Amino acid sequence: MSVSEPMTSPTSPRPGRLPKKPQSAGSRSQTVIFWLAVGWMVALVLAAILAPVLPLRDFADTSGERLEPLGSWPEVLGTDMLGRSTLSRVIYGARVSLTVAFLATGMALVMGLILGLLAAYLRGVVERVIEIVAASVLAFPALVLLLALVAVLPASILSLATALGIVATPAFIRLVKANALAQVNREYVTAAKALGARVPRILIRELLPNTFVPLVSLVAASIAIVIVVEGSLSFLGFGIPAPQPSWGGSYC
Repeated sequence: MSVSEPMTSPTSPRPGRLPKKPQSAGSRSQTVIFWLAVGWMVALVLAAILAPVLPLRDFADTSGERLEPLGSWPEVLGTDMLGRSTLSRVIYGARVSLTVAFLATGMALVMGLILGLLAAYLRGVVERVIEIVAASVLAFPALVLLLALVAVLPASILSLATALGIVATPAFIRLVKANALAQVNREYVTAAKALGARVPRILIRELLPNTFVPLVSLVAASIAIVIVVEGSLSFLGFGIPAPQPSWGGSYC
């Protein structure tokens, strides 16, 4: 070995590379729990999507025995008091609940992005009008406002998703506006204005990419909350009309 070569042991890290930090038992368990949750959600969504091709009884079929206990496939969850398959109604109910949740959250996200970006960039009268509308929606108790909207709109998945989307929109407006206000006076926005960029281009090309990332956590939380609220409305009889099941009205 020449004098110029560094002395390295077989266990020492290579030059220029940091040694890997050993993963603790707590972080490993959290990783396992995270991937189990992701796997469960993927399996649930796939079951909802593939429900028509799965070997399940029709969710309205009452030919089975009443209150059958847990058993073998396909009645692994038994039957209800009318003899309908509980597993079939839960999976077909997932189609309705997930559809409503994604539609409502998507509506709230789009409206929140549009109104929040306009309020942050234009300011003045536009900002005050949008703030008044958002505050007015938040002033009503959410359940009371939902019951009023569902009572006026025709009973359908789209109507229920629209009502839930209206109630969820103010939270998206305020989050988008708060993040956009921090970006309005940044150098790249000023440069776009100096180059003669129009308002739509500034909103879509400059502000939108920098305000969308913080919305991911709110979107995930909104989907979960909408599913619970939709279930509550269905349980109260203001959701999807029977015999179509949902997670809140699977036994109706």
